[in-house]
Amino acid sequence: MDKNNLKLALIETIIILNIRIIIVQDLYGKINLLSTLLYLSSTTADYS
Repeated sequence: MDKNNLKLALIETIIILNIRIIIVQDLYGKINLLSTLLYLSSTTADYS
């Protein structure tokens, strides 16, 4: 395995990890949004 192949493999790994991190952050963002909406709707229901 020469240095070019190693460099390519490293770049591919970094790209894959970045994509996974973005997907996970997007998922957490959606879960946070949902829980916030649920919390807000439950608090407004208490007031009415």
